[in-house]
Amino acid sequence: MTTDEQSAIKAQSLIQELAETIGRVDQYRKMMKTILPYDMDEYSLLFQDQLEMIKFVGNACKIGAVNFNTVPKDVMLRIGNQLGHQQFEVAFEFLTLPSCNWRVECMYILWGPAPLHEQKFLINDRDHKEDAYSGVFHMSYKLPDLDAYEDEKERLQRSFAVFKAEYQNSYGKFSYWFIDENLPLAKPRVNLRDS
Repeated sequence: MTTDEQSAIKAQSLIQELAETIGRVDQYRKMMKTILPYDMDEYSLLFQDQLEMIKFVGNACKIGAVNFNTVPKDVMLRIGNQLGHQQFEVAFEFLTLPSCNWRVECMYILWGPAPLHEQKFLINDRDHKEDAYSGVFHMSYKLPDLDAYEDEKERLQRSFAVFKAEYQNSYGKFSYWFIDENLPLAKPRVNLRDS
């Protein structure tokens, strides 16, 4: 089997994992609508290897995905003092899939400590996964403005979601929340760039 064929199989596997995750999210939302009342419009895939991310995007496009945005480098600035690190840099690729009302954010950490993201890699090591990706990292939803975003953070705290970290980048502000061990982290976000 060639390297390209292996990459294509990995891409199919990732898309299958994404579909299974979305199924779990939808099932959870039906049972726990008060905790996750918003429709998720983004799911992220976190890669340990930038070349594997690029190969995944290429293979996903061969089966109908559209790569609508590339961000070669963005700085994630930590807000507050949750994890003891100030910033890290990330490369992004954004995809849409046919007949899906959500997008895929592919990300790779270029530089700097990203403790929350690195925990996913440690889980892979613990579980002896050899793939160069950690799988689905977050499920995200967009809020209309900064006030709604701040209100959502308070609502999540009242819902007993566990706050993990908050960041700001060139897009806006976002935070990560643990809701259930069978789900990716929840990521409410607000666009400050275009407001």
